Amino acid sequence: MIVCHTNGTIFNVLSDPIPEGMAEHLSQQGISFIEVESTESAQHVCAHYHVFEGCLNPLQEMDLPAAITLQPGGTTVFDGLPDPCTVAIDDEAQTVSGGHLEFEAADAGTYLLVFTASGYRPRTVEVTVDEAAA
Repeated sequence: MIVCHTNGTIFNVLSDPIPEGMAEHLSQQGISFIEVESTESAQHVCAHYHVFEGCLNPLQEMDLPAAITLQPGGTTVFDGLPDPCTVAIDDEAQTVSGGHLEFEAADAGTYLLVFTASGYRPRTVEVTVDEAAA
């Protein structure tokens, strides 16, 4: 199978052999590709792997909790994040460098934090800010 990727992120898997002229077309578009032998389905490869140094590698898991509860004004710290990492807080994305993010819970409500980084599975953390949190 032919794995198409941009900066390691797989976005398509083609059957082997690659159609004539396709390699040149992909290269002109800035798309990289590698040929791999795999019995996995194309969907499985796209969902569970990335390309690093020309090889197919399993995506890593981020060590983050699924949910956190805070009181208004409380702060939680996420350490050990991939560097760099993108964090979308209720669809507002920011890049985090240094592997460290402090999230301050200003108002009551539920916030979804979605962490993404090259070579890692996306991870969503639900932060509930509740007056009754202890």
